[in-house]
Amino acid sequence: MKCFYLLLTIVSNEPIIRNINFPSCKKCIYYQPNFYESDFTSTFSKCQYFGSKDIINGDINYDFANLVRRDQDKCGEIGKYFKEEPNLKLKIWKHNALNNLSMKILLISTIGLWVITIYNYTK
Repeated sequence: MKCFYLLLTIVSNEPIIRNINFPSCKKCIYYQPNFYESDFTSTFSKCQYFGSKDIINGDINYDFANLVRRDQDKCGEIGKYFKEEPNLKLKIWKHNALNNLSMKILLISTIGLWVITIYNYTK
């Protein structure tokens, strides 16, 4: 098999990229980026198509997108259940806006606590 790829590389002027025709999870309507990461393509992103319900509290725990794509019984490499997100740019913009807002609130809260601590210490 390796010899075949080597031969194709020598004969062909085009690069050989595996999975080039398979859809990317980040372009799928079921893709849920990790809230705590600023990168929309984080390894810890989830797939809202596959998950399990906690029978005690009713919460749904979604599977990690990268594990879903590795499992041929789920979406697999080919993306069996892929549905294209029609508003991808809006989805990315909302993710970045919420992520940046939460980081700013955390930063302001931390600075506020620091100021209060210094103020109380100098009294």
